[in-house]
Amino acid sequence: MIGLDTNILARYYVETTDNDIKTKKQRELSKYIIENSPNLFVSNTVIIEFEWTLRAVCKYDLQTIIIIY
Repeated sequence: MIGLDTNILARYYVETTDNDIKTKKQRELSKYIIENSPNLFVSNTVIIEFEWTLRAVCKYDLQTIIIIY
């Protein structure tokens, strides 16, 4: 079982215009892990932190956050 952290979730769900090579590689790896791993674990702490990141940092509205979750 793979435990996901906020960074992996953010790289998967948040669209960025950053085309840095490292960012692209992290995004590709996050996508691969989430879409190809049969068993994933997200702790309650990561769920709360990810919601905060979407709301406070990314400025997503409530409806968008609900769709992501």
